[in-house]
Amino acid sequence: METKYIKFNLVLGNGEKCKVRYCDKWGVSLFGNRTIHFEFLNCFSISPTKYKSEFRIVGVNEKINPKEAAKQIIESLTGIKFNGENVQQKLF
Repeated sequence: METKYIKFNLVLGNGEKCKVRYCDKWGVSLFGNRTIHFEFLNCFSISPTKYKSEFRIVGVNEKINPKEAAKQIIESLTGIKFNGENVQQKLF
């Protein structure tokens, strides 16, 4: 089975750029669910290693907007918003 990824870029509220790889179907669907996978690359705000891997379990037919889902994950990991209040400034 081949795992296919799409790639896109996001700019965090602090101005840092983050490359994202997203796989809509990682592995085999089981029990009416599927696993989706995100990789966050070259982003120090997410991880000191500039790499973070996140998996999520969703319904087999659930529609996912990868960019919005990635933004939610980033905000939950870092506390950095993409717009609106509480936008942090880049420190370096």
